Amino acid sequence: NPMLEQAVREKLDAISDSYQFVLEAMGGYRYRDLELPRVSTTLSMMDNEDAKPDDLVLKPLPSSYFSRDPLASVGKGVLLHHMYWKQRDREVPFYEALFKYHPDYAGTPIWYDHKNPWHIEGGDVLNINAHTLAIGISQRTEAAAIEELAKNLFWGSGNSEIDTVYAIKIPNGYAYMHLDTVCTMVDFTVYPGIFETLRVYRLTRGDSEGMVAVQEIDDTLEHILEMATGVEKVQLIECGAGDMVEASREQWNDGSNTLAVAPGKVCVYE
Repeated sequence: NPMLEQAVREKLDAISDSYQFVLEAMGGYRYRDLELPRVSTTLSMMDNEDAKPDDLVLKPLPSSYFSRDPLASVGKGVLLHHMYWKQRDREVPFYEALFKYHPDYAGTPIWYDHKNPWHIEGGDVLNINAHTLAIGISQRTEAAAIEELAKNLFWGSGNSEIDTVYAIKIPNGYAYMHLDTVCTMVDFTVYPGIFETLRVYRLTRGDSEGMVAVQEIDDTLEHILEMATGVEKVQLIECGAGDMVEASREQWNDGSNTLAVAPGKVCVYE
């Protein structure tokens, strides 16, 4: 509705304090928050005459605190993601503004532009080491997005140190969602269900500028992770101790979604 959109823009433009702007934009607006014309002059306004004062015009962003998905930190730069759900896409411009205008972060290399047509989310991006990424091909991250990112990392400006990207295909569905919900680095916790559909591709710089070389790797996940990390022996810790019924139960509660904050120190879901 153009008139409603204009009313929302005018209300946001009237806010001079940047902190208040973020709170207002994230909190959403109801019809009663806006100064709308009392006389219906357009079809779109007439069609909204039955709207109640407490009905939402601009929906709030309750997932904003869950900041792992709109962006990812890789080396000295960041990825600004095109989110799977359109509603969450509204969170990304806040981070974009931060990396463009905040005095501490302005000029930060942006390896992926959220205006690209392909979805990618932070839960699929694992920093293996300074030169290697693992990225899930999942329900919410498309293969084309990974390829575009790899091209930017290998050939773009910003002096990226990443020279290898491992694209790991996982089952497509809400129960799996992201790579970090089925595989994380402690040594590596894994949901054993991913072995049924596991395919891994290695992306490196191609022979000519702008090209990305892609190679499918036919090996065990342990050997692939050892190759990616440079660790001599990787241990896979399976959810549910490998019991598929227990593992499936744990997967719904993010049992393998484990964050390592230091050697021997991890955060897990209760």
